Amino acid sequence: MSKAHLQISALCLLTLLLGIGFQWHDLEFWCWSRPAIIDGEYWRLLTGHFVHLGWRHALLNSIALVLITCLWIQDVPNPKASIWFASLVFCMLIVSLGMWWWLPHLQWYVGLSGALHGLLISGVLLSIRQRPYANSFLLVGVLAKLVYEHQQGAMSATSAWIGGAIITEAHLYGAIGGLLFFVLLWLYRLVLRY
Repeated sequence: MSKAHLQISALCLLTLLLGIGFQWHDLEFWCWSRPAIIDGEYWRLLTGHFVHLGWRHALLNSIALVLITCLWIQDVPNPKASIWFASLVFCMLIVSLGMWWWLPHLQWYVGLSGALHGLLISGVLLSIRQRPYANSFLLVGVLAKLVYEHQQGAMSATSAWIGGAIITEAHLYGAIGGLLFFVLLWLYRLVLRY
């Protein structure tokens, strides 16, 4: 395992622990809260993604985080912890800003699933040349899930299991964030070549 793999694993573990840890602390202080953000508590644009409704919600997001990080480690050429972390934070911000602008009725939000959709999309796009068929299939699967959620809403069984409503728009905004991150990284690398 290379140094980059260890760094990504360490960041993944840290994020996982924070995700589980924040659920036991004051939810009100850390969650994405429209009134609090209006009052200048901008840290909530990021910390709201680490807070969870309970242990089941944290567990579900943590398992997804580990699986998506494994995809990054295995498929992304020369994976760097800084790129993985930048993608995750960028997607968190896109989800937060998307909810701010396009869901004005939404007053609070917790969870990492929106950003995880973005991390998955950016990882799949960055590694599509390494495994074109598998990653194309995965990309189509994520897009089909987003279309299903847009038309049918979240699965009620999942909502019941985690103990709260799933904001499916966060998944869409996260996927858009992953696509934007991939495009920006591609443009950045293109500029560096010239």
